[in-house]
Amino acid sequence: MAKIGKLTKKIVGTFFGVESAEEMKKKGIVLSLVVPALRGFEWFLLGLTAGIVGFLKYYNVPEWGIFVILWFGNMAICGGVIFANDKTEVDLTLMEGLRRLINAGIEKSKVSGLIIETLIIVRLIIWDGPDRFVIFFRSRLNSQQSKVAIFVIASAIQMAIWTAIYVAGYENFSEVFKSLFR
Repeated sequence: MAKIGKLTKKIVGTFFGVESAEEMKKKGIVLSLVVPALRGFEWFLLGLTAGIVGFLKYYNVPEWGIFVILWFGNMAICGGVIFANDKTEVDLTLMEGLRRLINAGIEKSKVSGLIIETLIIVRLIIWDGPDRFVIFFRSRLNSQQSKVAIFVIASAIQMAIWTAIYVAGYENFSEVFKSLFR
């Protein structure tokens, strides 16, 4: 049982980037308040985006126009998250902690670590977004230009996927809604 406690302390310490139990507790309390608030805000934005897409589709804005609007909105919001993450020095996105855990995993087993990292890349591009992508890979990106390029490309890929999903969802939802009132 004591071994499990030591292992847990090592994993949590690695994730938080600290060694003492007191520092772990402080970081844990801060993150237990901040992370759910950020996640709630993200879900609010998901619903708001669906509403915006519906509004734009209703007024016959072409799909490429919707993509551009979502892309620029995504970059603005995600840029703000990176800025807040850096200025507060709180791992708002949990990506710095995840990066430390992956690096520790790669030290133990390069193959396993790289497999996990590949799965994380897919999730970052499809769901989490360019803010988390850049924060997760920050230590590997050598220049500000590469960070900006990755940020813009990751945002474009994510918004291309989500524009297609939103538009398809709008078309299906609007057909269902229309059929209810015929």
